[in-house]
Amino acid sequence: MLCPRQFPLQIVKRALSAFDGDDWLFEIKHDGFRVLAIRDRGPTKLFTRNGYDISRRHRHLTARLDEIARRFVLDGELVVLDGDGRSNFDKIMFSRTGSHYFGFGLLMLDSADLRLLPLESRKDRLRALLGKADPVRYCEHITSRGKDFFELVRDAGLEGMVAKRRCSRYLGRLTDDWVKIKCLRNRDFIGGWLPGETENRIRGLLVGEFFDDELRYLGTVQAGFTQSIFREIVRDLIPQEQSPFADPISHADARFCEPSLRISKRGSSGANASLRSTTWQAIHC
Repeated sequence: MLCPRQFPLQIVKRALSAFDGDDWLFEIKHDGFRVLAIRDRGPTKLFTRNGYDISRRHRHLTARLDEIARRFVLDGELVVLDGDGRSNFDKIMFSRTGSHYFGFGLLMLDSADLRLLPLESRKDRLRALLGKADPVRYCEHITSRGKDFFELVRDAGLEGMVAKRRCSRYLGRLTDDWVKIKCLRNRDFIGGWLPGETENRIRGLLVGEFFDDELRYLGTVQAGFTQSIFREIVRDLIPQEQSPFADPISHADARFCEPSLRISKRGSSGANASLRSTTWQAIHC
């Protein structure tokens, strides 16, 4: 019988800016759980990245997957969509019937192990296998124009995008073939800023995200802000001597603060309200 240990997941590397490339394809990064769907002639089972079987909680998905083939392994994302069709991680823990499964990787079909085939070939087979019926969907992609695609993803309020080499094999480990670029949203916290050449100027904001109660450094937000918005944000920060980030910061002149102000594209009040019409992204400095 097939089991998740036989199919280690391809790991996605982090990148901080979008890029173009004829050798690449680009997918939406959904905000959910990475899940392997495995069927070995019996009913389909769903496994998280840690190997937990969550099939009973999502029987509407397994019933649909049972229809596609008798033996297969799929890699994909289990999500819950909001009213606008966006994946919503906050809802997924409480969902039983509203979840969807976006398949992006066909690893095995019948007796054929497909992991060493080029990515585009595997995706072509997956598209033919899944069709367009809910609640299981094929993860669409575009090629080459990653920067334009990222702009659309960010403006739509989505989680981000994943870039994959079109000829890549599924090796089940970290490589340079799959990279993710996240859109900074209201989970991201300011942990400091970079002063400019004069007292009234600011070069950028140091941004992080909390993982396991640690603020991990994501990058420096520089694009899309006027100096007046920079100054308004920094006025609301509470300075401190020590860096709040778990990661080392390479900027020798960085100023730090308590990570108490979330930055959000939509905003709600105070400094955030100034960002409602601002587009911005994190760039690596």
